[in-house]
Amino acid sequence: MDRESDLLFLILTSHGSQDGVAVQAGKRVETLSPAHLAGMLDRAEVRHRVVVISACYSGVFIAR
Repeated sequence: MDRESDLLFLILTSHGSQDGVAVQAGKRVETLSPAHLAGMLDRAEVRHRVVVISACYSGVFIAR
């Protein structure tokens, strides 16, 4: 991926809570918080990105 010119399009759909969205990888189940997702995206240094979240409480991912 060319971090300067490519577009990252990330879709997350899961059960949500006021803490974030549920993520399962094999037997590992965790909650992905807005801060953790933002940190991962920032560390990836992808300039152009679109994030779509479909879950209950998905509004917690919008800064106020």
